[in-house]
Amino acid sequence: MNGVMSATILLSVMAASLAIPQSSSSFDGAALAMRDSDGVAVVRLFVAPDRTVEDCKMLSREVSQADSERVCGKLVGRRAAAPAFGPDGQAAYGTLTYVVAEVGNLRKTGIEGNLPADMVLDVKSLPGGLKSKAIGLNLLLDPEGKVSHCEASDGAGEGFSHAACAALANEVLEVRKDPAGNPVAYVDRMTVAFVSKS
Repeated sequence: MNGVMSATILLSVMAASLAIPQSSSSFDGAALAMRDSDGVAVVRLFVAPDRTVEDCKMLSREVSQADSERVCGKLVGRRAAAPAFGPDGQAAYGTLTYVVAEVGNLRKTGIEGNLPADMVLDVKSLPGGLKSKAIGLNLLLDPEGKVSHCEASDGAGEGFSHAACAALANEVLEVRKDPAGNPVAYVDRMTVAFVSKS
């Protein structure tokens, strides 16, 4: 499979969230859970409005099932430093991509800013002769997984954010549920890369 799929949402690829806790003692134990593995584990957390981590999915394929269960077991039930906030300013459900790394004796946990784009849009050309441009989007997804609010998260030009939001208008993304099994609206952050064909 080609890693660059034009105008296609790569659902299982990592996306940072509006709910971005700073590395804190509540998450530091997850690094210790990787003691039998070298390298990096990337997890996607689902955080409730009260900051409780309700779900954890291992995104790193090279991590064993045992390590995956151990890492996620350390994170589920913990509290993030802050909840996600919807466009109305109210605390909301949200997703968070979290990196747990271990290299030799150096252990760290934190938010990773250089993850692959979630969506790639091919364009004829970009301003200033750029070959590519990545932007972040803040999204509010309704209980059916459809985008109900979309805006640039990083000061990207209006043209870029408008084009990226338009590409998402008819997409159905992941449906998330609360502990009772009811679908809920949630916030997410997505990275979109514009790639010039010229």
